[in-house]
Amino acid sequence: MALIHNMSEECIKSELDLFTVPLTQTAIEKNAYIEVPPLSAISDTAPLVFFIAGTGEDYIDLNNTLLFLRVKITNPNGTDIADGAPVGHINYAGATIFPQVDVSLGDRLISQSTNAHPYRCLIECLLNYDKHTLETVFSAGLFYKDHMVTWMLQTPLEEIMARQRELPLPMPVMCRTTCTHSQRYLLSRKTDA
Repeated sequence: MALIHNMSEECIKSELDLFTVPLTQTAIEKNAYIEVPPLSAISDTAPLVFFIAGTGEDYIDLNNTLLFLRVKITNPNGTDIADGAPVGHINYAGATIFPQVDVSLGDRLISQSTNAHPYRCLIECLLNYDKHTLETVFSAGLFYKDHMVTWMLQTPLEEIMARQRELPLPMPVMCRTTCTHSQRYLLSRKTDA
């Protein structure tokens, strides 16, 4: 089998290494979640824009970057909907609420989505994660898999909507792309080339 790089060494996958004591990670001393507000006012038509400035000392972990939303379903005029009204939001609202998500690094667009972004998020969840992960981790973003047998019964999503009309949604910044799914950290300062 050919190596990836001529200076690369052979190894086995950590999942197959059953009989050795795992190494202890000592390079990262601490981590923190930093709250970053949007640059512009939130409206129905304007895009949400965030700017994450680097400190020069820390790294940025895009894989663990979250967007926390508080959403509320209202009537078109902004008033509260009546109790018992047959309304709700789409499945996996945490990721599918936005029709398009673009990511730029250093004023360069690196990930541009299309208007199929919500569908891509749902398909990626179904194909890339097991049942347990979907039922636990992704339920925070209001993902509940539909089942053919119970589609006419009340789903956990409908039960949540019946209890509360305003929902907090912690969610990954976007569906996994090459950039955000990487296990590597980004330097948080600009370097001169």
